[in-house]
Amino acid sequence: MKNKYLLKRLWELRLIALLAVSLLAILLFTTSFTRSSLPPSQIKVANISDQSLSIAWTTSQPTSGGLLLSTQENRLARAWEFFACQNFSLGCHVIFDEISNPSMTHYVFLRNLSPETAYYYRLISGGDFWKYDADGALLPAIKTASTLSSLSMPRPIYSYVYEADGKTPVKGALVYFYLFEGSDRQKIKSQPLMTYTDSRGVWMLDLGNLRSQDTKSWVKPSLQDLAMVLIETADGKRSGGFVEMKQSASLEPIILK
Repeated sequence: MKNKYLLKRLWELRLIALLAVSLLAILLFTTSFTRSSLPPSQIKVANISDQSLSIAWTTSQPTSGGLLLSTQENRLARAWEFFACQNFSLGCHVIFDEISNPSMTHYVFLRNLSPETAYYYRLISGGDFWKYDADGALLPAIKTASTLSSLSMPRPIYSYVYEADGKTPVKGALVYFYLFEGSDRQKIKSQPLMTYTDSRGVWMLDLGNLRSQDTKSWVKPSLQDLAMVLIETADGKRSGGFVEMKQSASLEPIILK
C-alpha cells in the first residue's frame, strides 16, 4: 500500500511539474512573439538620470504607441505580469506615447523612477506587445543612474525643424543630441539627450542634464566642443549634422533636404 501511495504521489508531482513547465512556455512565448506587422525599429534610450529616462522608436507605418513597464526581477513573475496585462488587462502599468498618434515616430518619458534600478518593459506597437525589435534583437536594457551629490546648472537650448521650403514646421520629429570632445568627431563626451518637435517645429533640451558616458558625473559643454543634432521625422526622413556650441540658447534652424 505504501509503495502504491508513493507511486501515486510521484505521478502527481510529475504532472504538476509538467503543467508548470507548460505554463512557463506559454507565458514566455506569448510575451516574446506578436502577430502585428508593425514591430518597433531604431530604438534609442537617452536622458538617463536617477529618476527618469526616455525611450524613442520608429515604425514602418503610422500607429499608436506606448510602453508596458515592470519592476519584477523574477523572470517567471514578470512573464505572468506581461501576460496578464496583454490578455486580461490586469495590473497594467502603461506609459503612453507623447507624440500624437498615429505616427511613425514614438517617444515615451519614464518619470518617478528609483535610482540605480533596472526596469523591464515591452513596447506597444500596432496593438501588440513587443520584446524584440524589427530585426529580432532584444529591446535595449534600461537602468537609472545614481543620484549625484552636486547639482547641475540649467542650460537650455532650442531650435526649429522645417521642411525643405524653410517655412513649413515639422511636427513630431525625433531629435537626438550628441556632444563630442572638442573637435574630435570620434570621441563622444556624454550620454545622449533626446526630445521631439512640437506643432511649431520647435524642440528644446537642457544641457544641464548631460552626464558622462558612465552617468556618474555631470558634463559641462565648452565652446570648443562639437555637437551633433540628428532629426528623424514622422514620414521617415533623416537629417542633421555637426553644430558648434554657442553662448546663446538658440541654435541654427534645421532644414530638411
